[in-house]
Amino acid sequence: MQPADYLRCSLRTWMCSFKIVLLLLALGTNLGLAQESESQETAPENQVESHEDNSNADLTVDALIAPVPDVLEGKSKIELSLERSLEIALRNNYDRRIQAIDREVALRNIIIEKAVFDPYFNLSYTFNKNRDATASSLNLDPLNPVLGVEVNPFNLNTYSAGIAGQTILGTDYSLTFEGSRADNPEASFFSLNPRYSSRIRAQITQPILKNGWYRFNSANLRLARNNSEISREQYQQVIMNTLYDVTLAYWEVVFAHKNYESKKNALSTAQKRLADEGEKLKVGTRAPLDLIPDKSQVARRKTELDTAWNALETARDDLLNKMNFSGKNTLRKAWEKDGTNLYDSLVIVPTSEPDSQRSSPIRDQALDKAFRLRPDFKQAEFEIDNEKINVDKAKNQLLPSLDFTGSWSQIGLDQNIHDSWDGIEDGRFYNWSAGINFSIPLHYRGLIAQYDNAKGLLERSIESKNRLENTIVVEVDQAIRELQHAHRAVVNQNQLVRLQLALLEGEIKKLEVGTSINYNVVQIENDLIDIQASELRAQADYENAKAKYKMAIGELLNEVEFEVE
Repeated sequence: MQPADYLRCSLRTWMCSFKIVLLLLALGTNLGLAQESESQETAPENQVESHEDNSNADLTVDALIAPVPDVLEGKSKIELSLERSLEIALRNNYDRRIQAIDREVALRNIIIEKAVFDPYFNLSYTFNKNRDATASSLNLDPLNPVLGVEVNPFNLNTYSAGIAGQTILGTDYSLTFEGSRADNPEASFFSLNPRYSSRIRAQITQPILKNGWYRFNSANLRLARNNSEISREQYQQVIMNTLYDVTLAYWEVVFAHKNYESKKNALSTAQKRLADEGEKLKVGTRAPLDLIPDKSQVARRKTELDTAWNALETARDDLLNKMNFSGKNTLRKAWEKDGTNLYDSLVIVPTSEPDSQRSSPIRDQALDKAFRLRPDFKQAEFEIDNEKINVDKAKNQLLPSLDFTGSWSQIGLDQNIHDSWDGIEDGRFYNWSAGINFSIPLHYRGLIAQYDNAKGLLERSIESKNRLENTIVVEVDQAIRELQHAHRAVVNQNQLVRLQLALLEGEIKKLEVGTSINYNVVQIENDLIDIQASELRAQADYENAKAKYKMAIGELLNEVEFEVE
């Protein structure tokens, strides 16, 4: 630039500044007159003057460059990595604990269904004392019979022991050992007294059609096993949801922390520049009007810092809550105890840094993993299998009942218990039976309706699985697209920051030689702060996109060493 051009540029700059000063003075005079008139009607003069003095005091250079207290000072700092945050969340998270209980219930239901086929032991004893009156006639003398009412006392002790149960084929079985002792003092000499009777009895009932064989009788057990697998997948889904939520919350804390530090540094830079301009004002090389952009910049940076602090506190609360950092000491208990806020006294210092390395997933491999690993898809497959079992059960109930029954008994009878049981071994006294029972309902409308409902529920499960397949494909495609977009955003924002820094450095040099004005520098610096915040946001969004991709393909559980049993 030629000296003449430089002189003309400087004159134009000072003329513009002089016009602005005159305009502000005119506005200030009008405002002063209006305030004076209003103050005479509404408030004492000393109060208005006091208010104006305080406002002016807040806008002085010394007030604006005064150090801003760090609201994070004095709080307990907790260093947390992403891995440590996930570990704490898996240990303390309430959703995982609740689902773990449901998982245990489902496992015990398998034992309950198996126990249906466990044999059980029976033991019984009965004592019967009989003193019924009987009419009798003793005909020793046919011409003079003796008539009267007599008592024929009779005592009976019976006992039995045995086992019974049902097999998985539907067979009802029992094996019983029975014995009795009959005592009849008035028995004739032709009778045994006392009389011991022993018996071994075996009985079976086997359904041939309805309620018979393995497929029907194992249905509830197979349902319990499938439900156990469903609860396992639900447990895994809850864990993945927890990991996903905590991951997003952690990177939000990382962004909020970096953003807060960035805004604090920006405020420090703005205060330093204002302090330098204030020194130039004192020596007369700057006019008061020249400091207005710098003062505005400091005020703006203070507002941004306060907003960043609030965002940091909110992100901290969200992360600690998703981790259930307080453990069993709930926030309500802490409040009721001494009114404290457990989280308000903490500052999270994240130690994990975003990784901007590009991730390039292959669609076919991603979809293959999703259909192999995603818990919700596995649940859908088990639910279809359950409905197929229910269809088989309902179909079985349409059959008529045809049951085979059989029994075998070995009997012993003697005047003492030992000889009675020996009689069983002889095999002289026995009985057996075999038979067929058949029944059929006269109307099948209820059973047919149940069968149709079972088929309808199966069809609904299949349609739900088809819908889920479409959802999985869309979610994987979107996750891949968002992952690629987020990485491009990181690269682009990084380039913008470098270019804006170069632009700011160039404008500062132009200001130093008088070819620019302070207002231009301030505007470029504001744009730089915004772009830097966008870069931090892009880094956090890229980490979130990676977590969303792993969630979409069911691989997020690999982030921690946690095995679902």
